[in-house]
Amino acid sequence: MSVPSSTQFTYIAGASGLATSGGGTAAACATTIQTAAAHGFVVGQLVTTTSVGVAGYNGTFAVTSVPDSTHFTFTAATGGLAASGGGTASAAGSIGTGVRQVCVLFKTRQGYLTKPSPATSWTASGGKRAVVTNIPTGPSNVVARILCFTGAGGASFFYVGAGCLRRREPRSSAAT
Repeated sequence: MSVPSSTQFTYIAGASGLATSGGGTAAACATTIQTAAAHGFVVGQLVTTTSVGVAGYNGTFAVTSVPDSTHFTFTAATGGLAASGGGTASAAGSIGTGVRQVCVLFKTRQGYLTKPSPATSWTASGGKRAVVTNIPTGPSNVVARILCFTGAGGASFFYVGAGCLRRREPRSSAAT
């Protein structure tokens, strides 16, 4: 997970209208897709491609590179696919439609979890992913930041312990 510097939630909408001719090529299993317009995908994001003429291009894949705004690559299940076109590429996600909330709490060196921050809400359009940015770092004794989310329209917050964002300690170059 990357943590960009501005405060926002980002929904990455799908790019419809893949290039109509030669929109996909595959050498071995590495696949490059060309879109008719800027797609906004990022490395590591899951993308679902559908209705491409050659069935091997259809599916849900992790983006492995983004050479430019109208190309992205992924690893297909099979290699040597014929050039194809048409179809749709869209961000894969499992966030359902509805108003959601998020808050942050901190875990200290002593293992204490702080009081949650005030909640922020946003409206999810469904089937997309959310990118959370500008997560506060907390005071110097914080070793992890924990993001808590509600379900759509919910008031109870949940988090998965393994999803904690760890704070990196600065390295000291001088011994005292």
